[in-house]
Amino acid sequence: MNVFDNFDPPYIRDILLGRRLIPHQEVFIISPFLSSEIFSFVSRFSHSLRMFLKNGTNVTLITKPQPLDITIAICKWKPYGLNIFYNKNLHAKIYYFGVNENSPRFNIKYHQSVALVGSANFTKSGTGMEFSNQPLEEVCVLLKDEGLLLLKKRIDKIRKNSIDSNLGSFILKKCLTKVRTKNDEQ
Repeated sequence: MNVFDNFDPPYIRDILLGRRLIPHQEVFIISPFLSSEIFSFVSRFSHSLRMFLKNGTNVTLITKPQPLDITIAICKWKPYGLNIFYNKNLHAKIYYFGVNENSPRFNIKYHQSVALVGSANFTKSGTGMEFSNQPLEEVCVLLKDEGLLLLKKRIDKIRKNSIDSNLGSFILKKCLTKVRTKNDEQ
């Protein structure tokens, strides 16, 4: 088992950013807290996200409902193919990278599915990304082989217990309409 943190190499961010050249079938980013800076189109992570989506990787973000600035930052990625789900009870922090074994770029010797599981939220301080001046004391373990199948089943359960952002947008619009109607009546 490999253990990663934000103070001794290899860092948590190295695992997250280093997967961009490996052909993936699916990627799950599961974190209750996010940083809008990470989802900026000029961030280091945005380069990886752009490569995943361009190569046809199914990328899913599962998070808690976020403040408006972060919601805007992540929703800018929806037209490019980012799947966004909300789960108000989320506490897990999981980064799952499932390789695409059918890709011509796949190399069984070097490419394998992995998951990073631990305390690191997907924030610049939690992951040590975007040159955070104050990375947090985080610990994550890298899972390979056995354990991944069980973890993937748990990820699927978390996704099923979450609200698709498309439905969430519909509900939000409906709520705003009710609030406006109430305000107009007063």
